[in-house]
Amino acid sequence: SPPRTFERVPEAARSGSPLLSLAGAYYSPELEVTWTFVVGGRKLGLQRHRMQPDSLDHLFGNVFQSRHGFLLEFSTGRNGRAAVVDVSTERVRRLRFTRRP
Repeated sequence: SPPRTFERVPEAARSGSPLLSLAGAYYSPELEVTWTFVVGGRKLGLQRHRMQPDSLDHLFGNVFQSRHGFLLEFSTGRNGRAAVVDVSTERVRRLRFTRRP
């Protein structure tokens, strides 16, 4: 993959991020599983079947990190809402989840 450069956004600029546009159910055909992202308070959280909810730290832009080490990058569609989320770990790169209607 080509290298990508990210620039850290100050905390004050991140707090106004539209988290509701990222919330929803996303499906991975590779894993045959749906992950649900919810907004609680001013944070985005991840809910998975048979797992405890996982709060996500907002790193920059549409990139978040779970306490379990998942790096989640949301990409928006034409309507401005997130259409996909790519999940990376130390062993997996860009596992794609597509937003369900």
